[in-house]
Amino acid sequence: ALAGEIRAFVARLVAERAQRLDTADFWEAQVAGPDPALGRRRVRPETDCAADAVVSMAIIDPDLTARLLAAGQPVTDLLAAATARTVTRWRQRRGQDTPAPLVALETHGRADTVVSGDRVDTGDTVGLFSAIYPLRISSEAPHQVSAEIAAVPGHGIDFGLLRYLRADTAERLSAYPEPQVLLNYLGRVHLGASGDALRLDGALLAGASPVPEPNHAVHHELILMAGVIDHDGAAALGVQWRTVPDILSADDIREMQQLWESQLREVVK
Repeated sequence: ALAGEIRAFVARLVAERAQRLDTADFWEAQVAGPDPALGRRRVRPETDCAADAVVSMAIIDPDLTARLLAAGQPVTDLLAAATARTVTRWRQRRGQDTPAPLVALETHGRADTVVSGDRVDTGDTVGLFSAIYPLRISSEAPHQVSAEIAAVPGHGIDFGLLRYLRADTAERLSAYPEPQVLLNYLGRVHLGASGDALRLDGALLAGASPVPEPNHAVHHELILMAGVIDHDGAAALGVQWRTVPDILSADDIREMQQLWESQLREVVK
């Protein structure tokens, strides 16, 4: 009963925040505007599902991983910068226009103070809390990308509140397609007492359960899931690339992986 009361209380707080928000213009500015197709077609969530997706794994060498982790900026920001630069280079190769890349960023963690001030504490709850929000990345300079991410209102959770929990803003924001690329940085898994935690995480990222929900709708043409894993005894960034094969072929993904690694090297050099 207590758990149900807490859920209802949090739901009320979230709904109250959604009604008070005045950032719909900011979020509409992110999703509005051109976003040339990265693949052969746009994703169709009503028919494309996780069972249709193909998954490939790329491992970034330990030296580049070490430089990424020691760069002095949030890893997510640097990966976002590399991803945006990759989208631009990909479009240049295809002879397309190159507007500011639109990327969906998935964040993790509680946002109690954002939603409710000091009225609720979810610190004792179990499970993964995440939020996905769109961002136009207008700069290729890593520090500028960090500034753009830092300027996002409400730690990103406000987009979901406006997109799904408030009728007037939901109508506005749902009129636009979702970003074609989703970036999800899972963070670094620390070694447990057995010393196997990183190795197990690496196996998971490599595809032990690539489609745990096969009927789940696909909302993005390309999904990048990155995490620091154990690779041959050294910490390395593993990146799982997911797409629907008639949108981006295996050759397309290999080319994009090469582009992405080269752009990451530029970002952290």
